[in-house]
Order: sequence, then C-alpha cells, then structure tokens
Amino acid sequence: GETWSMERNREADERMHAELRRRGHAPVRITAYDPVSLHAEPSWAVAMPVDEALALGRDFLQDAIFLVQND
Repeated sequence: GETWSMERNREADERMHAELRRRGHAPVRITAYDPVSLHAEPSWAVAMPVDEALALGRDFLQDAIFLVQND
C-alpha cells in the first residue's frame, strides 16, 4: 500500500531478480496489471511452490502475488 520512489522500486526489483536466480529459478519479465485500479508494473514470473512464493512476497513487501494454474 506504499508508494515507493522509482529508485527504491528499481533496487527492490533487482534484489528480487537476484534472489530468484540464487534460488535456481529462471525469472521471466512480465507486466502485471490490475484492471480495477489500472495499476501496472514490471514483475517476475517463475514456476515455484505457492508457499515459497508467499514467503518471498512477504520478504519483499509485495502487496500481491499472482498464481497461475492449468495454463
């Protein structure tokens, strides 16, 4: 629910990307979009267990993560 500076957001994005790679994932850049608020921002897509994704989201102060199942 916070608004971060572009610099803080960029640094957090770079840290998350590095952490995903450190854990052995192959992150793919996507743009997440909320049609209700019209908010969009660059994000990372990876295949990982839900519990790991939730923990990572908490560690990186994310307001949301997206779960895609069955395509």
